[in-house]
Amino acid sequence: MKRSGLFLIGFITIIFLTACGGGLKNDTPVTAAKTLMRGLNEGDRELIDEINRSGDYFPIDYLLDVTRPLNIKDVDNINDFKFVQDKDDENIVTVNFKDCEGIEHFIKLLLSDEKDEYFFVNIEDYGSKK
Repeated sequence: MKRSGLFLIGFITIIFLTACGGGLKNDTPVTAAKTLMRGLNEGDRELIDEINRSGDYFPIDYLLDVTRPLNIKDVDNINDFKFVQDKDDENIVTVNFKDCEGIEHFIKLLLSDEKDEYFFVNIEDYGSKK
């Protein structure tokens, strides 16, 4: 009886941790940038909304419209995005990637620090490299 009770408690704990695990990944500027790019790549409006603190400046629909020409959705694997944190300002992360046509794009993100978590607040620059 005692063993089955311990097993049940362990099982419930595993279920709880699996259901609640992960959460929003934004403990550094780079992980926050990865979370935003994953949301843009997958078209995950809920994830974008969680990481977006730009207020009315970049509402989700506008953010998706602005980044649409960069073909972020065409990138097959999240690991194909390269993230470089600015040496002078740790809250700026530049993301480089190639779309399915081989065109290299970049997007420079500004992230804000809020109680040891980082959130997207602005696009500093973006475009294609030729």
